[in-house]
Amino acid sequence: MAHDFRDAVFDSVFQIVANNPRTIVLTNDMGAMGLSQIQESYPRQVLNVGISEQNMMSVAAGLALSGHVVFVYGIASHITTRCYEQLKLDVCALKAPVILLGMGPGLSYGVDGPTHHATHDCALLQTLSGMTIYLPADGVAIKAMVERAYQSGAPAYIRIDKDPYEPIYAPDEHDFSLGLETIQQGESLCVVTNGIMLARVREAANQLLEEGIEVAIVDLYRMNPCNESRLWEACRNAHAIVTVEEHGRTGGIGSLVGRLLSERGHVIPFRGLSLGDEMLFGSASRTWAYGQYGLEKESLKNTFRQMALFPATV
Repeated sequence: MAHDFRDAVFDSVFQIVANNPRTIVLTNDMGAMGLSQIQESYPRQVLNVGISEQNMMSVAAGLALSGHVVFVYGIASHITTRCYEQLKLDVCALKAPVILLGMGPGLSYGVDGPTHHATHDCALLQTLSGMTIYLPADGVAIKAMVERAYQSGAPAYIRIDKDPYEPIYAPDEHDFSLGLETIQQGESLCVVTNGIMLARVREAANQLLEEGIEVAIVDLYRMNPCNESRLWEACRNAHAIVTVEEHGRTGGIGSLVGRLLSERGHVIPFRGLSLGDEMLFGSASRTWAYGQYGLEKESLKNTFRQMALFPATV
């Protein structure tokens, strides 16, 4: 049974707002049923500043520096790229406790074009000192990450997918403090992924078991700061490594893992699957883009098979 990311995130935010009257939620005229419920119960703690993201981020920083914890909710591309300078100078430079709830990362809003595509959001925000980046794969993860971001008292960005999710993590078994989790063991290949792609990768990997191909799957749910020592331990003994992400090629998981391997002088078959780096216009739906970039299930299986059997297949 599929579940809604927004329900999970706003359930968590509701509890925080209810327990802390100095918690404020800002939005750029972006609605959600869970947000409306918070506003009905705590109207003084929800502010709609309109479609003015640069102003909204400065307001968020000002409130945070005045003793509030601030959640900022909006479309992921709008609350990252439109107000990058304000995030850099007003939020991160001043270490203001502002938590970005970015709705619809990747190609969630595919047919709306580049204005709504958040395909380089992680790349941009990784350049901001002190910005923690979370990419939850299900409701258990997102609730834990909202709470961790709130408790940290520091800037954070949480990617909230627009599509429903399949449950992956059991409640109360993980505290999501380590930055990544090996959710499946395997000796043929190691795949590093996160967010909504995790369920797709797991489905493809499980279908390869009947061929004798065992795929280890690493959920890199915190990209920044990356727990590089733990990531290295998860990858170092793999026969080959593949990264899978709904993000641009530059500045995503592929860049991170590639740098990690290079810095340690580790020579291994490696391939990064992503959305590339071109602007996507027209009807750039997820279904179309996954087919174009090798992210649909059959293509993933073929890539995993090739890499697991490398060099026999080349």
